[in-house]
Amino acid sequence: MHRRRWVAATVAALLVGAFVAAPVAATASAPTDQGDPTTLIIGGKEAREREARAAVSIHVDGRFVCSGTAVRILDRTAVLTAAHCVTEAPAGVARTQAGGSWLVAPEVASRGTVPEMVPMGLAVRTGRDRTTGPLIGWTRVVVMPGWSWGVEPGRVSDAALIDPAQPLRGVVPLPLGDARTGQVVRAVGWGLTAIDATEPPTRVQAATLRTVQAARCAGTLPAMSAGEVCVAAPHAAPYYGDSGGPIIGLHGGRLAVQGIASRGGAASGGPAIYTAADRKLREWAEARVRGWNRDDAAMEEELERDQLSGLVPVPGGVTPVPPPSVPPPGYDS
Repeated sequence: MHRRRWVAATVAALLVGAFVAAPVAATASAPTDQGDPTTLIIGGKEAREREARAAVSIHVDGRFVCSGTAVRILDRTAVLTAAHCVTEAPAGVARTQAGGSWLVAPEVASRGTVPEMVPMGLAVRTGRDRTTGPLIGWTRVVVMPGWSWGVEPGRVSDAALIDPAQPLRGVVPLPLGDARTGQVVRAVGWGLTAIDATEPPTRVQAATLRTVQAARCAGTLPAMSAGEVCVAAPHAAPYYGDSGGPIIGLHGGRLAVQGIASRGGAASGGPAIYTAADRKLREWAEARVRGWNRDDAAMEEELERDQLSGLVPVPGGVTPVPPPSVPPPGYDS
């Protein structure tokens, strides 16, 4: 997939890749490693049906840039991806503070660090084929507080939620859950399938990896921080274009998104780092969705009031009948 720029305090720039995927069932058996080096994002094997039904590709101005996943947060379906997928301009896409393809994101800019922007041309597409189906715009894009490439101490927080402008048809969203060290997980995405590849695959690919001790990711830049997961496999690695996609494994007896591809992998020649779908991320996501629900409810109430007052037409052309006027007290007709 298209290359992504990664910035750390100690490095001018780093290019890395990540994953996307989603086995989606209420309950399922644990992913298993068949020992087959072809079941990788690099080297490529097409994702199984259950792994593709929550897959979402991320596009900017019609160009594919990242992977993502449809997730279920409370009563709402949103798209989970990496923060850098929605705040860093892909190569060849103009990035301006005002008036261009990018729009300042208040939640990001308010951090007080270097201003970040969200693309106005951002859109998502569901299904295993990243080239077919409608592109769906966004209503809201929120980035996890603290997001930065190690410029500030603490978590990198490479996570973002996209509220799609219309329902995502045909997807089966996944819940979020914790990953255990040593757990076998599945990763799915549209990343490049070979080191010398120049175009990402059209159809989403899958890989089998394992979560490992954080020390295995010690050489990856930016350095691993709190709230992240290190994953590796003898022959598997994420690559350019897999950014924002998930690792998926069993949590509480059902398949769940357990991490979001952030950096490392084939681009750095080692294990990959994922933003953990831990309690802090889940609480943040739920708080954002509660806010969205409150905002939507308030907008619906305002619309109903405007319709009753005749300021806004009622769908279908039916004009509301105003309530009968009540004579003031003491009025005798």
